[in-house]
Amino acid sequence: MRHINSTSQQGFSLIELMVAMLLGTFLIGGLISVFISSASNYRVQQALTEVQHKGRYILRMIRQDVQEAGFELVAGDFLLRPAVREFDGGATSCASGRRIFEIHWNEHNQVTPANKRRICYYVTAGNVLMRRLVEGNDAATAGTELEIAEGVEDWQLSYAVDNDQLGVIDQVAVAGNPITYIPFTSLALEEDPALPLASATWQEVRAVRLDVLVRSNTPNVTNQPQQIGAPFTRVATNNNLYQIFSGTLGLRNLVK
Repeated sequence: MRHINSTSQQGFSLIELMVAMLLGTFLIGGLISVFISSASNYRVQQALTEVQHKGRYILRMIRQDVQEAGFELVAGDFLLRPAVREFDGGATSCASGRRIFEIHWNEHNQVTPANKRRICYYVTAGNVLMRRLVEGNDAATAGTELEIAEGVEDWQLSYAVDNDQLGVIDQVAVAGNPITYIPFTSLALEEDPALPLASATWQEVRAVRLDVLVRSNTPNVTNQPQQIGAPFTRVATNNNLYQIFSGTLGLRNLVK
């Protein structure tokens, strides 16, 4: 009998192993690249959702309150408590040391302070926009405080006035330039005896323009500084997402 010895290859050669490892490396690298890109896109979409939710909510809340401004304020109240007012808060204000935007109205036309109400908006040192409803007496600690949104980096309000009381918004000269929406530093209370008759007053305000700059909670969204436009011209050096929201809010109770 003839015996035939046969041999068969066992396993892979060194070259085959090296080729397989190389292909596996390319495949893993591609998967990692896709994962990083997907994670980056997710952060961008999450940050965009955050800032849009904040901005829209802020505009909606303040718009609702401004539309109530001036409701049934009696003549005596209107001199001391105009429908809206912005000022730097003192010791007896809603937020001492913060810039405050106040909205006033009066329910049921009450002369007594029981039904007089005001709403204070201000941004804390931690960039949180707060809303405080004060009923009755104007004690600084009175009222219900509500957190509206965090990550409010800056906000700016300006005011349109009916300076000649003819039912039309007028331009007012500020630093020699006629503009429609003027800063709060160019307005004064009507009761001021030193106030020129031609100057704009808080009692003449008929619309408010609000610009608010909000920041996302999600970090590492961008990999380069973000240029922020007017009216908050600056460069954000961190990696959060920033967006400006603007709105014009009419004082419906004072529009003739």
